[in-house]
This record gives sequence, structure tokens and C-alpha cells, in this order.
Amino acid sequence: MRNGVPTCPRHGVRLGDAGPRPRTAVLAVRIGGLVRRRFVLTETQPVLVGRAPDATGGVVLGQWLNDEARRWISRNHVRFELRVGEVIVTDTSTNGSGVRPGGSMAEPDRIALAPQQSRVLGEGDLVELYPGVQIGRADEVTSDAKFSPTSVMAEAPTMAMRLPRP
Repeated sequence: MRNGVPTCPRHGVRLGDAGPRPRTAVLAVRIGGLVRRRFVLTETQPVLVGRAPDATGGVVLGQWLNDEARRWISRNHVRFELRVGEVIVTDTSTNGSGVRPGGSMAEPDRIALAPQQSRVLGEGDLVELYPGVQIGRADEVTSDAKFSPTSVMAEAPTMAMRLPRP
């Protein structure tokens, strides 16, 4: 601030008002109990999530899916939008999706989303693309699987030795 005017401290140039910051929501993708990816949703840009979305900025899940999930989940499976602070999910798949209200994994609680159907996500709601593949607000989605390395090298002891020169 110089003389009550916001000014860049490095360049000495007066700062302009760019308007209010657009609203955002951070979502997380959980596959097999592990959070694999987080992404930011803004009011100006919807985000497609699927096996291999066509759109730039889409969230690709294919590398973490097993063969059966890869067959079930569409290239462009769901679209997330942020409107007036509410996260809206629209199913864009051929097989449909589901919403787990409040994160409940009980099968009777699951709400089916038919292709092209939309729903506002409530607090704690998870979108389920396939069993074990869920998307929800990042602060409400946690990793619940234990870390189990696939290599024995993770458990291998390490030590350094100096051998005498011959």
C-alpha cells in the first residue's frame, strides 16, 4: 500500500481490482480405498471424469482400474459442475452411476443415476462409478486402505559398507 492505494511491492505499479475470486470446490477420487487424485472444480469450467475423457482437463481414471471396472466405466462417465456453490453431478455414461448419500455404503441407501440424469451433491455424498470407485469432496473422502507395497524392496534393509581397496 502506498498512500492508501494497493501497489505491487516489487514493480511499484498500482494494482487493479480483478473482481471476486470464482468459487471453487476440491473433489477427490478414491479407488480401492486409496485417494488417487484430487481436482479443482470452478464455476467457469465443468470437469469430465472417466476412463479416458475426451475433454481437455478431464480426470483420467484408466490407469488405476482393473479390467472389469475399465469395461464398466465409460470414457466420459460423469460431469461435475459448480453452480452457486453447489456441486452438481451429471451421468454421461452408458451404464449409469450411483450416489451414496452421506457416504453410506449400505446398498439400500444407494441412489441410482441413470444416463443424462443430474443431482446436487449433499454433505458427505459420494458418487460411485463402479464398486470401489468413488468421488466426493476432498475434505470428506479419506483413504481407508492400508499401504501394502507390491515390492519386497520396500521392506529390505539398507546399509552402506566400505570395503578395503585391494
